[in-house]
Parts: sequence; C-alpha cells; structure tokens
Amino acid sequence: MTKLDRAQVLAYRYSVNGLSSRLAAGELSAAARPGLQDSAPHSAVLSLHARVDAVGPDDWSDRSLVQVWGPRGAVYVISKKDLALFTLGLLPRDPDRIKQLQTQARQVLRVLDGRPQRHNNVIDAVASIGDVRELLWTATTGWFLPMWDTRTTAVYPAEPAEENIEESRVGLARRFLHHLGPTTTKALQWWTGGTPEDATATMKALAPELTTVEVADQEVLMLTSDVGVAADSPAPTGLHLLPPDDVYISRLCGPLLVPDPEAYGQLFPKAPNPGAVISNGEVVATWRRRGRRVTVTSLDGEILPDLVDPVADAATQLPLPDEPADTVVKWNIE
Repeated sequence: MTKLDRAQVLAYRYSVNGLSSRLAAGELSAAARPGLQDSAPHSAVLSLHARVDAVGPDDWSDRSLVQVWGPRGAVYVISKKDLALFTLGLLPRDPDRIKQLQTQARQVLRVLDGRPQRHNNVIDAVASIGDVRELLWTATTGWFLPMWDTRTTAVYPAEPAEENIEESRVGLARRFLHHLGPTTTKALQWWTGGTPEDATATMKALAPELTTVEVADQEVLMLTSDVGVAADSPAPTGLHLLPPDDVYISRLCGPLLVPDPEAYGQLFPKAPNPGAVISNGEVVATWRRRGRRVTVTSLDGEILPDLVDPVADAATQLPLPDEPADTVVKWNIE
C-alpha cells in the first residue's frame, strides 16, 4: 500500500486546487472546477482571485459561471459546464424521492412563471416545500437556480441538464476525490449531505478508479490517477489570503492541514469561520475583514515580522469594492 506523508498531501492539494500559480485573466471557469463556496460577502470572488489574474469584485457573476445550492446547501460558484454535476449529482437515489422533488420543481416553475422571484415567496407559494432546506433539495433537479447578491436570494428558471443522473453522481464524487482527496466515504456523505447508503453506492460505482493509500496511519481513498501526482507534487510556495470555506481550507482537510487542536479551533471556531493566511502551503494566521480593514491573528498570537509587508500587499490586492488605498491591516496581538 502506498504511504503518503502530510507534506505530500498538502503539496498535492495545493497544486490541484490551483494555488501554485495563477491562471491567465479570464480563466474563471477553470478556477471554479472544485466548486467555490460563496460565503458572505462573496468569498468565491476571493477564491477566484487566489487562482486567476485580474479578478474583479463582480466576477462571481461572469457569464462562464453560475451559482448553485451545492454541497450541504451552501451557495457555490461553479463553471456552467459543471451544472449537471452540482445539481443532478446531489440527487438522492430513492426513485420515489426523486419523483417528489421533480413534482415540487414543476410547482416552483409554475410560481416563477418565467421570471426570478425571492426564495421566501416561492416557499410560501408551494405548500409541499415548506422550508428553505426542502427548497434546496428541490433545486437539485436543476430546473431552477439561486441568485444570491449578499443581500437577497432569488430563484429563477433554468434549462434542465440532460446528463445521466448516475453519471453525474459519480462525476461529482470523482471531482470531490480529486480536489479534497485522499478521503473517505464518510467524508463524501458529509460533503454532499446525502445518506450513508447513497455515499456508499457512489463510492462502489467509482471503485475501479480508486486506490487505498495510507495517510497519518489511516487508510483512505484516492483516485488511482492522482496517487503518482501526490507523490511527486512540488513543495508549495507563495502567500495567499484565502477566504472562509475555500476548498484548500475545507473543514474536511482541517485535521491534516492544522493538526494542532488549539490552532484547529482558531481556524474552525463556533462563530463564523475566518479566512486563512497561507504561507508555503501552511496556515500561519487567520484573518477577518470589515470593508478593507483586515485583522490578522497569527496562530501563536504574535506578529510574524517576515510576513507583515507581504500580507499588507496581498490585502491591498484583494478584489473588493472599495479603493485599494483604503486598505488597513492590523495584527491582533494577544
């Protein structure tokens, strides 16, 4: 059995998640392949900025991209090319449940009548949905999509994807393994929000493409095609201010990325998650912002002298609505 150490796994994830070097301006669709969670206020824009040159504050709405209610009901920005994966790929396998969701989706489309409406109005108008979580599950049909501008959420009719549902499920799991692997069936189930039985069935369907590897004394699954890539990935270099819930600092990656329990608690507190300052692949600090006022807290509570200027420069370059010259970076000292 192949063994991968922590450094190899982090180097692999850093590389396959597009952090080794930025793509050329406009390559937004390629950068969104992992699915970029769009936590408030539009963290997907900051995730795009970490991967693509010349990203602007409004690029979350680029024509090559689309918002979906993705894994676990969060708003994601994805490539339009991947719409089937992030909608049909989340559908449950129970045929009766699929019929129910499709029936509800038809009712939603009748309420929408060809135009966007606020999601609360739709919930009120379709009695069988009842609450927002059921609306999210109904959206996995792909027949309507959300549009969230950080203030309001609307839903609008969409062109249904014609791809095979089972192929979409397996394709989404393949994408998950590529960007968050090595991982487990339980992690896939948590990420999709589906049942353990559905996750097991999906992994079984993908089994011919999987290899068991050992990481940190645990047996985990990885796409066979990625094992050699992980073994040979170059060590991470560079500095990034990643937003909360960026794929590289996903909670699923946390125990390996930040093995110290105290540091883990700083990156994943009970309150809303902060962003992470990543230096050469390692989380060295967390950061929060209000407008262009950025507060940085190192994991040891001290100023990191070598990073003061680079962090200030990185903060100035963030694609935010306000003027870059208004950027203020403060280090929080305990």
